[in-house]
Amino acid sequence: MVTNGIFQTSSLNIVAWLSANDIEFIDYIRVNGSVVFIYERTDEIAECMNEYNTNEQLKKFIAGYRKARNIAKS
Repeated sequence: MVTNGIFQTSSLNIVAWLSANDIEFIDYIRVNGSVVFIYERTDEIAECMNEYNTNEQLKKFIAGYRKARNIAKS
């Protein structure tokens, strides 16, 4: 979600992707048992999110990770 110069997400996958691209959150808050990470909205974040949403290899990695995590948790 992007609003008022702020990008926020509760997706750990997105937080990890941004971190892997050397973009760190500026703060976080807890909301109803979830953590929301807050970033300053920049062109760099927009580019990273575009890559996150279109990179087929990354989509396969996330799907594989989720599958393995679900097996490990069961």
